[in-house]
Amino acid sequence: MVSDLDLAAAFRHHGVADTPAGEVAATPAVMVGMREPLGRAVQLMTEHGVSHLVVTDRNSSRPVGVLSTLDVARVVADA
Repeated sequence: MVSDLDLAAAFRHHGVADTPAGEVAATPAVMVGMREPLGRAVQLMTEHGVSHLVVTDRNSSRPVGVLSTLDVARVVADA
């Protein structure tokens, strides 16, 4: 997964046009189960220094979406 912060860092160091996505993507991807509490997701973001998490299905472990810090901020603002 390549986030907006990954792109900004790539631009700062190399320029973006010719940089392969795999070189700037946060790896390994940090994942959270879709039934995990939002607090756990925030904890993972903080521990790993990432702004996006891959959300996975509990039964299949397949990706079902992406959770960003902006998503978390929206929930906090609505509370």
